[in-house]
Amino acid sequence: MGVLFDHILNDKDLHDTVKSLLIHLHTPLLKLALLDETFLSNPKHDGRQLVNQLISAGARWVTDDATTKNDVFRHMQAIVKKNITDFDHDNSSQIFTHLAGEFNTYIEKIQRQTSVTEKRSIQAAQGKEALESGRKQVTILIDKKLGDEPLPKPITQLISQPWSAFLSFVLIRHGEDSLQWQEAVDVIDNLLWYIEPKINSEEIQQAAILRAELNEKLSDGLSCVGLNANEIQQHLNSLAMCAKLATENAHELPEANPEASNEDTAQQSTIKKCPPNILAADSKKPSTPTIDTFKKPLTSVKKDNEEDDMDDAIADVLSLDFGTWLDWQKANEPSRRLKLTWYNKKTQNCMLSNAMGQQVMIAANEIALGINQGWITVSNTELKKPFFERMLETMVEQLRLKTQSA
Repeated sequence: MGVLFDHILNDKDLHDTVKSLLIHLHTPLLKLALLDETFLSNPKHDGRQLVNQLISAGARWVTDDATTKNDVFRHMQAIVKKNITDFDHDNSSQIFTHLAGEFNTYIEKIQRQTSVTEKRSIQAAQGKEALESGRKQVTILIDKKLGDEPLPKPITQLISQPWSAFLSFVLIRHGEDSLQWQEAVDVIDNLLWYIEPKINSEEIQQAAILRAELNEKLSDGLSCVGLNANEIQQHLNSLAMCAKLATENAHELPEANPEASNEDTAQQSTIKKCPPNILAADSKKPSTPTIDTFKKPLTSVKKDNEEDDMDDAIADVLSLDFGTWLDWQKANEPSRRLKLTWYNKKTQNCMLSNAMGQQVMIAANEIALGINQGWITVSNTELKKPFFERMLETMVEQLRLKTQSA
């Protein structure tokens, strides 16, 4: 028993309050070992199971982390107290059996609660990441569609605000390879064509046909993102007014030097004779950028090497298995033990949870930096054998070494 409690006192994973509590089991365990010879030989003995449960719970659930608030230590105190007060020679095994079952039931309940909390937090984080990623993708798309050409303010507001929200909704719900996404993107192209000046009767007729389709798609999309009927009608009225004014202003402009621009006019008429969703793709090839070669200074090379090392460290973090525990021992901060529950390799955001499943989002580069600097270590606590078995293996090894040296 002396060796057992020496191991308890020297266990770095146990909080001092847990060690002080478990010391009170010395006498009951010593009596049990004398009364029941299977205590040390049977790995499934309820006495050994209780010791393993208490030490495992103490290592996982009792910490200095103020965010890890639970009643585990209080239940451990109650178990130890019952063991001391209820133990006698006649029921030595039965009391350990009862207490081991009682404490195991409690821990299983805590684990289920923690698991539910973790799953909900992961789902929320995944949804938030998807939403942010979708919004960025939609913003890039809209910026590309609108370009630098000045547009009427109502059109810019329509595309950049409610229709942008609808695009994000469609992207998250259906994905960018879906028909729904392509139709929502086509609305922008058709809308931009619709408000351009119409220079002939054919274009005016096509615009009239397109207007009904646009109004229907815009109404459906805007209602999906919470706009009411009055708000939707205001956007549709603004769209119609912008298209009307553009065409009227174009017909009022004086014609200048028509002979010099016959070829341009014919080309413009050909390009604009139908809505953009059925136009042929632009045949212009992008210009090939020139690459200037130069010799980097030594400081730049050193910086590149450091960045490569950090990239490798981040890659290592993003290859850790979900469920890996990380021990945090940062200077001037309380120690923490956090479990890696999820990460997004694209955004490099990692979600970690404490023993109660409470989540915190941390960037992978911060974890990589902590590991490199030594204030974060990957814990192998979950991979260890039960405490009692490790203690016995150590005893056997010590006896073997003494025999060899004798």
